[in-house]
Amino acid sequence: MNIIVKSAEEIMNIAIKPFECKTALISIRGVGDPEIDLKNKPYASLFVVFDDTFPAEAKLLGDQPLLFSEEIAKKIVVFVKENFNKVDEIICQCRCGKSRSSAVAAAIEEYFFQNGKNILESKIYRPNMFVYTLLVESFLSD
Repeated sequence: MNIIVKSAEEIMNIAIKPFECKTALISIRGVGDPEIDLKNKPYASLFVVFDDTFPAEAKLLGDQPLLFSEEIAKKIVVFVKENFNKVDEIICQCRCGKSRSSAVAAAIEEYFFQNGKNILESKIYRPNMFVYTLLVESFLSD
């Protein structure tokens, strides 16, 4: 099983052709971000909306971002557990492929393989630790 992190642009380029293997896609976009346009569809898809922020930062900014929540975490947990043994790969995708998607991928890696640190400690990604922590807690409590 491969857990892969991609940006919106990368996943749209991949989906120009049919997916090479059975793929589950977790697509993340922020409020106001455009929906991705996939010419070819993966085996399974979950589309969620939340901004790349955390509670303390949202208060400082004074805006109204849509925070990652237990409800969104549970949707991801259900989707992953329903599809884990049916697919060859799970692609986690957000706008830039650096923060939200890497946090989701790290939580999946940690839950199934106790290996989330490879993504958390990578110099390529900057996982949103609020998303990671809440999602791992949701996996463990399900």
